Amino acid sequence: MAEMNEALSHDAVSFRPLYFKVIYKEEFWAEYAQEGFDLIFHFYNTSLPKRVWIETFPGVLDPVARSFFSAKYPRLKAAYTEEVDSWWLRANGCAAVPYPSGRAEKFIDEIDQTLSTTISK
Repeated sequence: MAEMNEALSHDAVSFRPLYFKVIYKEEFWAEYAQEGFDLIFHFYNTSLPKRVWIETFPGVLDPVARSFFSAKYPRLKAAYTEEVDSWWLRANGCAAVPYPSGRAEKFIDEIDQTLSTTISK
């Protein structure tokens, strides 16, 4: 039993909570956090029709993220979470800059501007 306890203590994974900062926009609200050198984003719909949120938003998120972070899969991973009607994006290695929170907020602003332009057409 002592050997098992020692093995478990060496292999135990420690979890650190992520602290998200919330940003409110007209069509959605977003939150972001930094985990190591990664940025993690969640986007939540506030006023868009469901069809626009499901079909148009990812068509904005994908090209804006690729251009903004100069990256693509596997560094960028995104998914829709139906249970909470949100989009999730992980930008691996994209927080390795002097001011990552400023970069994250600028990215959210760019999503907002591009989405507004897209849905007003």
